[in-house]
Amino acid sequence: MKRPIFRHTVLSLSLASLLITPAWAKVDLTELSLEQLLDVEVVSASRYAQRASDAPSSVSVLSGEDFRAYGWRTLAEALNSVRGILTTTGGEYTYAAVRGFATPGDYNSRLLLLIDGIRSNGNIFDSAFLGQEFPLDLDLIERIEIVRGPGSMVYGGNAFFAVINVITKSGKDLNGVEVAASTGSFATRSLRVSYGRQLDNGADVLLSVSGLNSDGQAKYYPELGQASLGTDNTLTRRLFGRYRQGEFQVTALASQREQGRSIGSFGSVFNDPRNRDRDDLLLLNTSYQTLLSDHARLSTRLFYGQAEWRGQYVNDYTGVPYDVDKEKTDGRWWGFDAQLHYDGLNDHRLLLGIDYQKNLRQNQFAEDAPPSLRCTATSSATEPCLDDRRNSYRLGLYLQDDLKLNDTLSLQLGLRHDQSDVADSQWSPRAGLIWRPDAENVAKLLYGRAYRAPNVYERYYSYPGVGTQIANQDLRAETIQTYEVTWEHYFGADLRLTSGAHVSQVENWIVQVDTGAGLQYQNQPGIRSRGIDLELEKRFSSGARLRASYAGEFVPEQPNGILNSPSRHLLKANFATPLPLANWHLGLEAQFASGQATPTGRTATYTIANANLRWQPRGSTELSLGIYNLFDKDYAHSYPDDSLYSGIPRESLAQDGRTWQLKLIQRF
Repeated sequence: MKRPIFRHTVLSLSLASLLITPAWAKVDLTELSLEQLLDVEVVSASRYAQRASDAPSSVSVLSGEDFRAYGWRTLAEALNSVRGILTTTGGEYTYAAVRGFATPGDYNSRLLLLIDGIRSNGNIFDSAFLGQEFPLDLDLIERIEIVRGPGSMVYGGNAFFAVINVITKSGKDLNGVEVAASTGSFATRSLRVSYGRQLDNGADVLLSVSGLNSDGQAKYYPELGQASLGTDNTLTRRLFGRYRQGEFQVTALASQREQGRSIGSFGSVFNDPRNRDRDDLLLLNTSYQTLLSDHARLSTRLFYGQAEWRGQYVNDYTGVPYDVDKEKTDGRWWGFDAQLHYDGLNDHRLLLGIDYQKNLRQNQFAEDAPPSLRCTATSSATEPCLDDRRNSYRLGLYLQDDLKLNDTLSLQLGLRHDQSDVADSQWSPRAGLIWRPDAENVAKLLYGRAYRAPNVYERYYSYPGVGTQIANQDLRAETIQTYEVTWEHYFGADLRLTSGAHVSQVENWIVQVDTGAGLQYQNQPGIRSRGIDLELEKRFSSGARLRASYAGEFVPEQPNGILNSPSRHLLKANFATPLPLANWHLGLEAQFASGQATPTGRTATYTIANANLRWQPRGSTELSLGIYNLFDKDYAHSYPDDSLYSGIPRESLAQDGRTWQLKLIQRF
C-alpha cells in the first residue's frame, strides 16, 4: 500500500529546509530583491512595456531560471505551477482548465498563445499547443507572461480566459554554441543544438534546431481490460531562427509533431500502431519600430502562418481488413498589425492599434484509404466523406488610454471593435483602476469583456452517418464579462502576498453535446463563475525562494446538463534552493487538486510532488535529474466521454506515474 502522498511531500520539503543555512549557501549580490523582481516590466497586458503592478490585469511571470530550477519538460508542466491553472494529458494533446472551466471538445481555443507576441493558435481548431506539440524548445524561453482574464480589447478573439506570451532569449544570452541532450522514461531522448551571438555590427542572431523521440509506454486501461504496448510513441522536430538589427526583426519558427494514439478514441481500434496524429506549424514574422517624434512611436508587424494536421484512425466497421480513416486540415493565413504609441498629452499614454488577418485556407478533408470505399459511411467509391474549403478575414481596431489621475491613482480605459465576414461584429471594452497608496500596497479594480467566434471545425466539420459529428453553421460567438479585484502587499522587500476575487458571466457558451443523432457544437445559456485566489512569494537571503498558492473556483459542474470538469480547489507550492554542496541546486513542487466531475461520479482528490536536482560545476556545463510524480501516485483526470463513437464508456484518463529525465547542457 502506498503511504499518504502529503506526508511524503512534507517530508521532502522539510529535509530540503534542513539543508539550507546562510553559512553554507552563497548569496548572489547581483540578484534583485523580490519586490524588484516581481515589479518587472511586462509587455503582454497592454502591448507595451509597463510594470506588472501597473497592468490592468492579474499577471504572473515564469522566468527561464524557473524552467532550470524545476526541470519542466513541457509548457503544460510550467503552467501547472501557476495559480488557477490545471493541465491534463489526454493521450494525444494536452489541455488546460482555467478559472474553473474544463469542457469537452475544447482544444484550448479559449487561451491565446503567443510566441514573442506572434499568435500561434491555428485557424481551423484555434488550438493552443501546450504539450510536446508546443512548437518551441523550452531552453529558448527567457520568460512567460500569463495575463489572466479577458484580453480581447488588446488581441481580439481567443483571448477569452487568459493570454500566454512566451518570450524567447536573445542570441546575446547564449553567446556561442549550446548543445543539450536528455534521456528519460519510455526511452525518451532529445537533442538540441543552438547558436546565438551579438555580432560586431550590433545585430543579434539566434538559431536553434531540436528533436525528441519517445518509444511510448505500456499502460493499462481498466475500462478496456487491456494494456497498450508503446503505441503512443512521439516524434518532434523544431526549428527556430531570429535576426534582430536595431528596431528591425525577422523571426521564423517551424515544428512537426507525430503522436501515436493508443487509447482507441473516436471508435478507432485500441493499440493499433497505425492510429496517429501529425501536427505541422510554420510561423514567419517581420517587425519594425520607428520614432515619429519625441512623443510618438509606430510599431508594425507582418506575419504568415501555416497549421496542418493529419490524422489516421483504424476503424473496425467491416471486419478484417479494417477501414483506415484519413483526415487532414490545411490552415494558412497572413496579416499585419500596427500600433501608434503617443505620450505627448499630460498624464496620458495613448495606444491606437489595428489588426488584420486574412485566412487563405481553412480546409477540412476526410476519406477512407484503399482497399475500402473512398467513404464507407456513404458507400461511395468516388466522393470523400468530407471536403470543406473555406477562407475568411478578421479586422480589429482599438484605442487605449492609460491616464494618471494623481500620484497614487491611475485609470486605464480601452475599447476595441472586431469584424469578420463569417461572424457578428464584437465590441470589447476594458477598464482598470489601479491604486498604489504606498510602496507596500497595490490594489486593482478590473473589468473586461472578451469574445470567441466559433471556429471552422465547430461550424463546418461534419462526418456522414449516425453517431458521428454534425456541423452547425448557426453558431454564434460566445462572450465573457469579468469583474475582478486584486490586492498585492509587500512585507518588506522579500515577501509578497497577492489576493484576488473574480466573477464572470459567460453567454452563448459553445459546447459539444450529444443530440442523439451525433455530436454537435451548440450555444448554451449563460453560466456564472466565481473564484478567489491567494499567493505568497518569499525570497530568502540564502538564495532560496518559495511560491505557494491557492485557487478556489466555484462554477456549476453540470450547467444545463453539460459536463464541466474543473478541480474546484488547487493548492500549489514551488521551492527552489542552493544546497550545501557547492554548485548543487534543488527544486521541489507539490500540487493538490480536488476531484473533478465525470458523467456519473467524480475523480479522486490527489496530491503529487516533483523534484529536480541540478549540478552546475562551471558556467559552461549543467546536469540535472528530474523525477516527476515522485511518489508514484495513482490519479486521473476527467476525460471527454467518446462512448458515442467507441461504445466504451470512458469518463477519466489515468495520468502518468513516476517518470524521470536526465539532462545535460554544454555551452561552448
